Amino acid sequence: MNKKAQAEKIFVYALMVIIVGLMLIYGYKGIKGMVGQGEAVQFAQFKSEMETNFDAVRYRFGTVTQPII
Repeated sequence: MNKKAQAEKIFVYALMVIIVGLMLIYGYKGIKGMVGQGEAVQFAQFKSEMETNFDAVRYRFGTVTQPII
């Protein structure tokens, strides 16, 4: 094996490390974004359910209701 081939291998390995690193970073950001969106959806559903439950009881004075969440 000559020196030129050995030098080329170094560049190939360095490029592989860079590509794998970028893939890991991109994947992490994608998963983190999905988790954040899932939490936002859960919060929106919770808020909607609470508003519906409060609207159902709001105008019935003297009513005691325990909403099921």
